[in-house]
Amino acid sequence: MKDYVVIGGVSSADYDIYVADKNQFAAPARDVDVVKVPGLNGTLCLDNGRWENQTLKYLLYIRRNSVKNIEAFRAHLMDSSGYKKVQDSFNPDEYYLARFVDAFDVETSDRARAAFEITMDRKPQRYLITGDDVIEITSSGATIKNPTRFNSKPLIRAYGTGSMTINGATLAISSASVYTDLDCDIQEAYKGSTNCNGNVTGDFPELVPGSNTITFSGFSKLEITPHWYTI
Repeated sequence: MKDYVVIGGVSSADYDIYVADKNQFAAPARDVDVVKVPGLNGTLCLDNGRWENQTLKYLLYIRRNSVKNIEAFRAHLMDSSGYKKVQDSFNPDEYYLARFVDAFDVETSDRARAAFEITMDRKPQRYLITGDDVIEITSSGATIKNPTRFNSKPLIRAYGTGSMTINGATLAISSASVYTDLDCDIQEAYKGSTNCNGNVTGDFPELVPGSNTITFSGFSKLEITPHWYTI
């Protein structure tokens, strides 16, 4: 079986392009400020509570040096500057959010094949596919289990008005038209293109490793997309 990469929903195999290797064991750097204090041995490390972006590299090859396929694949990589979902056959249960920012260069050894490397700038998280499944909560006191070692910042759709508490963080919605979406990653409330921050008070919650108890009142139900990830 040939290995492949799917970028923005399009597989490299669609262009007869396959993966020879990737830097799959690379990990992002922790964002830490190092401070040297006169008279104090060693250094102080101030953790900023975040990870840096990581370089994602794929060594690709095409068995038949098809100019048309290479040009089409290149156009797909370069058609936007934003982050795209990236999945591959090495880790089919995970995906990255990455953007193509490097030059595109193909080395042709002969008329029959070509090899080239693509480099992308990816967010530090390796998201679990299962973390995109919506969990419906219809009764207060339900629990959700985070299978990773990292706090996740979910997307919560709350129907109606009310308040919720998750791991000590309480958030209330005072006005809503059917539902309100709460993006705990960017800490924004909205419905479609309408900003609803003015209707929300309190703290956006996180889902810690292990069991998380969700209590709420007023809402008819909550729909939680947990966005589980590892590093």
